[in-house]
Amino acid sequence: MLLSRALKYNVRIKPRLYRFTFVSLMELIFLGSVWTWQFNWFTGQEWIQLLLTLCVLLHWFQSYRHQLHHAVSVTLSEDGRWVFAPQTKLASSAIKHGHKHSHYSGLPRGEPLRLSRYSKATSWLLWIHIKYNKKQHWFWVFRDEVSDHDYRRLCLAIRYCQHHNVT
Repeated sequence: MLLSRALKYNVRIKPRLYRFTFVSLMELIFLGSVWTWQFNWFTGQEWIQLLLTLCVLLHWFQSYRHQLHHAVSVTLSEDGRWVFAPQTKLASSAIKHGHKHSHYSGLPRGEPLRLSRYSKATSWLLWIHIKYNKKQHWFWVFRDEVSDHDYRRLCLAIRYCQHHNVT
């Protein structure tokens, strides 16, 4: 019960434009590098380039669909305790549409996690480092994925963890 009183804020993280733009740019850079290979460097090169292009386009389309259907809710305290809400209706919908894996899929639901001092905050991106049961998990939260108020709360929690040397 003490934990539930200390966890104060509910934050909803929903993938949006910044994440989709970043992923799209990385995929374009990869495609550009694939198509700048030296001509006829090896046998069947064009087929491999086409196959890689098809895979990247498929991944891009899946990430776009994933963006439409996936959101995650987090309960957060000012001292860096972090609990992912149990699977929500929206997350169930995402799994139904084939999105079993997300940026947060490896994290336990309903269990208290801890932000570490290695988390970083910038004006447009939070680099979150979570530790639990001697495991660690990194993920990004872009500024447009949460409300301005929640972004400030997350920044304050990261700052608290850095200042108090939370591991």
